[in-house]
Amino acid sequence: MRSLIFPMMFLSVMLLSFSCKSSKGQSDQATEDSAKTEQSELILSFFSPGNGIDKNMLDQVVEFLKTNYPTVNYNRVRWGREGEVDFCFDLAGMTVDSKAKLKADLKELVAASNRVRVKEDEACRTPKAK
Repeated sequence: MRSLIFPMMFLSVMLLSFSCKSSKGQSDQATEDSAKTEQSELILSFFSPGNGIDKNMLDQVVEFLKTNYPTVNYNRVRWGREGEVDFCFDLAGMTVDSKAKLKADLKELVAASNRVRVKEDEACRTPKAK
């Protein structure tokens, strides 16, 4: 009976190592796929330094966009535990002057908050897993 314990343990370890290796390859592929993000000309990033995002400013930005730029497309990308979110703007189809005006207007609006960053020509974040 004792002579069978070692071969059984060896076989179990070998099976586990092969099964782990194959799942690792699948997770590496998923990571590569999720790392592919789109470039955005303008990103508003609502971040939290530990006390939540500036929800008042978030509401102001949404209302401002609905009122003044209803045709501008953007995606909300949630990425944090405290409500952090990025607005990734799709400015394709806008004229150079329109883009400049939108950027200037949004920068002026969010300047009152110390919990919003404005980024340009960067990749959008990968949304957090649900």
